[in-house]
Amino acid sequence: MKTLNYLSPRSLLVYAGALLFAFTLVPPGIYVRYMDEPNMMFGNIVLYLFLFCCLTVLRLGVYLASRAPAVRVPLLPSMLKVGPFSYLLAPVGVALGLLAATIALVLHNSPGILALALSGQGAEVKSAMTEASNGAFNGSLPLAMGVSWWALAKYLDSRAYISRMQRVLVSVLVALLVLALILAAALMMSRFVLMPTLCGLFVIYVRHKIVNDGIRVGWFILRTVIALALALILFGLFSVLRTGSDGHAMAQSFIGYGPASLNHLAALLEGRLDTKGLDQYLRQENFGFFYKFPFMTSLLGNADTFAEGFQSMFNRTWGSGLNGAYIWFTSFGEIAAQLNVLSIVYLLVYGYFVGRAWRGFVKATTFGMITYPWAAFGLLSSFGYNIIAKSFLSVLLLLALLLWAYSGLVRVKQKYRAM
Repeated sequence: MKTLNYLSPRSLLVYAGALLFAFTLVPPGIYVRYMDEPNMMFGNIVLYLFLFCCLTVLRLGVYLASRAPAVRVPLLPSMLKVGPFSYLLAPVGVALGLLAATIALVLHNSPGILALALSGQGAEVKSAMTEASNGAFNGSLPLAMGVSWWALAKYLDSRAYISRMQRVLVSVLVALLVLALILAAALMMSRFVLMPTLCGLFVIYVRHKIVNDGIRVGWFILRTVIALALALILFGLFSVLRTGSDGHAMAQSFIGYGPASLNHLAALLEGRLDTKGLDQYLRQENFGFFYKFPFMTSLLGNADTFAEGFQSMFNRTWGSGLNGAYIWFTSFGEIAAQLNVLSIVYLLVYGYFVGRAWRGFVKATTFGMITYPWAAFGLLSSFGYNIIAKSFLSVLLLLALLLWAYSGLVRVKQKYRAM
């Protein structure tokens, strides 16, 4: 079980910190050549101190969560007992149905979007998606993502105890959902749906192997390296679809979605990147989960306002003498730009949430299996934007509540005790 610590928040913060540091080591000449902006991050002591402080406060939040009393949540009284396949069929079926309805509506609004995707015109697909997704239930994507994590965890924990036929039926059901979600992400050119989905599936699979098979560190390192290689390949494929196979454009895409965000953070810390007037953008980045609900959108802003705020970030980046095609300046930069000294409180709460999610993940609770994969991806991708606080989080939290109620009301028959 000690190997499980390699998936813990403490370890993930080390991985994230190492990745952030590594991104700053891009040679200045190479960086300027591909990004057409000055390199301000290389050897920047202020930048390193800022990142270290942010990671330290996050670690303190995780520690506070580990010391907090455990919360015991009782199951609701059982009303129905079914087999493993029937148990997973309802949640997976609902997720598949909502996903299919979203895809159908997107194709109805923009019939040519499929042809654009198949022909590799990724940039045109992204442009068409703005209109095509109008009225679509975009919450179906994070909902399907969360259900796929939960269903995979349930399947892995039960397959040693159920019949061969049940294993086949359940595995096909889970595979259908994962495949449908991957296809939806590919159709919409949404790598930021695809990447957390696959990351979460990997985290849940590794947890199962550690807990049930007692795998060693060497196995973990090898699988992690393979997973990272596959992630880079998938990211590259999406880049090819959006920018073509031009080598310069591909290199710029890899640098732009990684090291460039550290460079823009360095510009922010030096006062070169001015974020005044970007309140709408930063609120959406740091508190996006609030805006997922219609009544919150009505109270705090509308879609047009958010779109204007998003566009203003591109303009502000260009105006700062930076490459405005890439607007990230790390999750920590977004938090600090909006909250200043209150960032400490935000990061403590952030760390506390990750720590509670980890405790649930270790105990295989519904809350842990749905929230920790998302939290893990959020920590590892902190070089980008504040993804953990985006609208997906509210969907995942509501899903955890619904599946907790479902798991109490509907249970697997006694002979299938592992479920």
